Amino acid sequence: MASAIIGYFEALNRLVEQGIKPTLDAVATEAGRKKGSIRRGLARHNEIVAAIEQAAEQFGKEIEQSKEFKQASRIDKLKKERDQYKEWYDNLSAKHIGAIYQLEEQRLEIIELREQLGEQAAEKKASGTLINIVK
Repeated sequence: MASAIIGYFEALNRLVEQGIKPTLDAVATEAGRKKGSIRRGLARHNEIVAAIEQAAEQFGKEIEQSKEFKQASRIDKLKKERDQYKEWYDNLSAKHIGAIYQLEEQRLEIIELREQLGEQAAEKKASGTLINIVK
């Protein structure tokens, strides 16, 4: 029976190295035995059961750390994208606001020019009136 336990431990190590979550059935199958051949209630299996549970717990922690790392990386990436988009928005906004100010200045200049042209036209009309001729 000692060779079976050694086979279970070797199978456990192979599963851990492959990144597969160790379970009682997975270790038994990897060792070339039937599912259910590792039993919690048997005294001779206490050591392998404890090792499998410890490896499964460690596997779970590593997965959680991996998920947290991936989430943190994703959050950092999204923050950088957000900052880039904000920078683009601010630059475009500044350009558009500048263009709006230029357009407003040109609109006011056009109004002044129209007023000047209107005054000149009024003077020409007035110069040809009877009042100007009499003077």
